[in-house]
Amino acid sequence: MLAKESPEIDYKEVRELLVHPKSIMLMDEVNKMTICAFVDKYISKIYGIRKINSWLIKKKGYTFFDLMTISDIAYTVAVLENSHEVWDEEYKKKRMSGVEWAQYRTSDDYTSSKPKFTDRKGRKREYCDSGWSKEGTDFYNRVYQRWKVIAFKNNVRVWSSLEEEWAQLFPCIRTVTSNGCVISVNNMH
Repeated sequence: MLAKESPEIDYKEVRELLVHPKSIMLMDEVNKMTICAFVDKYISKIYGIRKINSWLIKKKGYTFFDLMTISDIAYTVAVLENSHEVWDEEYKKKRMSGVEWAQYRTSDDYTSSKPKFTDRKGRKREYCDSGWSKEGTDFYNRVYQRWKVIAFKNNVRVWSSLEEEWAQLFPCIRTVTSNGCVISVNNMH
């Protein structure tokens, strides 16, 4: 994908769009670009560039939107919802010196962050257990159902317009092979 060209995404700012997608919200050009950037930055990482390029070579005329699933969207949103506060805290810590971090930890602004839906510390993993709490799997299922309605009902061509936006923003996938050659896979319809 073209991650370097994708805009930065702040999960807190786009959470409502991802967790509670509505047709009217997804018709907005800025929101369509945000969804495409989200797909590029996060969902494409589930598959990896090699698998995506291989699939696109075999499936001429298709785009990554044809490969990814609604489950991929819901899972990625659930992972972000679960861990974004922990990752934000780690990012803050990396940007601070040891003294600044110690001062911050004793300040009133500091709150220790833990994953929202997964916390198995001190517990043995059970057979067929995902490690997600019921609240986490319920969150995933709600997000999945909302996106499923958007994709499969395709009211006012919302999903189709997202696919068209994707094809326009990412007309080809560029990658560098192990010997340094740049190859392009055209995935325009």
